[in-house]
Amino acid sequence: MVTETAAPLPERLRRLCFGLREVIACWQPLEVAVEEAFVAANKRVAIAMGEARGVALLAAAEADLPVFEYSASEVKQAAAGYGRSSKEQVQEMLRLQLGLEAAPQPADAADALATALCHLMRRRAEARLAGAGSLLGGRA
Repeated sequence: MVTETAAPLPERLRRLCFGLREVIACWQPLEVAVEEAFVAANKRVAIAMGEARGVALLAAAEADLPVFEYSASEVKQAAAGYGRSSKEQVQEMLRLQLGLEAAPQPADAADALATALCHLMRRRAEARLAGAGSLLGGRA
């Protein structure tokens, strides 16, 4: 979702919340994955990210969806195989893994895809472990 940078912040956050509610209603996800909050070098960016993240968490909570959080290094590890990969490396690996014609753009869209991929990989691993545990009589 893109908002007008000239629009007042409350309006931008309202549009973000409305857009997230629409996405949740349309796609009916069972879970939500987000990147953990991080400390940005620029205080204004950190505050804006925190406000947007809060709106996303609110939209998930309103829909009674469980939220799973991942660190930036976990997301990069899942997407590119290295926890300190550059944004460009993550974008290129997403292109390859997802069979895309071009690397996902803009960078925040790639971040969202990488977070979703990280969550998918984690949940699949958990399911495999749970299945192995049931084969071992409950011992994993």
